[in-house]
Amino acid sequence: MKRQLPALLLLAAAIVGAATLCGCSDSDNPIKKPIAEHILGKWEEVETYTKIDGEWVKDKSPEGFAENDHYRFLPGGKLIRSIEDIKRSMVYLMNNEWSVNESNHTMTVNEYEYTILRLTDEEWEFSYEPSIDKETGEMVEQEGKAIYRRIDESKKCLVEKMVGKWKLSKRYVRKDGEWVEDTQDLPDECWREYTEEGTSIHYSRMGSEEKKTDYKAWYIFLYARTGGIFGLGTDMIYHLHEDKQLITFDGFQMDDDNTFSITYSNSFDFDEEGLKENGGSKEVFVRE
Repeated sequence: MKRQLPALLLLAAAIVGAATLCGCSDSDNPIKKPIAEHILGKWEEVETYTKIDGEWVKDKSPEGFAENDHYRFLPGGKLIRSIEDIKRSMVYLMNNEWSVNESNHTMTVNEYEYTILRLTDEEWEFSYEPSIDKETGEMVEQEGKAIYRRIDESKKCLVEKMVGKWKLSKRYVRKDGEWVEDTQDLPDECWREYTEEGTSIHYSRMGSEEKKTDYKAWYIFLYARTGGIFGLGTDMIYHLHEDKQLITFDGFQMDDDNTFSITYSNSFDFDEEGLKENGGSKEVFVRE
């Protein structure tokens, strides 16, 4: 028995060593599983690459291309994407569906497939084809990849801050080149709701008379960065109705996270490229 003891100890050590090696292999796996659980949360684009002659080449990020591209993965296959597209001077929300194939490490977003290369607690790397030429914004038949970093869900861009229900606080009219508060004939109830799916509802009620308008999409155009329309220093907000016949395009300014104002298009003098001396209106909304 004494002669067998060293052999048994060696065998035990070998078994422990094998188990340890297996454990290291699992812990070093760059893709955390289940993917469907570890991908949940909010991610922000950090870098993108294009494969050229078999090598990954980091893309330039020329002024005018999209930035602040956020993905927020929710349970049940819901994905909210917020995009700040500097090239078109606009920010908007997109509602998508997602699913993963755990065995081959792929993700499908609205029928578009990504291959997951790495997924840790803090970073997510994936490849895709075709890719986008960041110089031109056009689709090209080349493989691309992107690296995203997890961010706190409290970090929000302009359109994400708009999500929620807002009630009318004050109304103003133009008189002799000034904004004057209008307290006459205000509705008994007036509110707007902006959803993370990118839709909007506008509602007002005067007595028993109600008016409700549903918009299929809304976007904010970042014109304030270049002085705003006619140099007035405001952005513009655009609403599109389901039938595409009803479109609004008004001045927009968010004063803080809980207040924004709408300067209606009837306030603009398009011939003189400024605000009218008289006529037109502006409304201030506060978060409910």
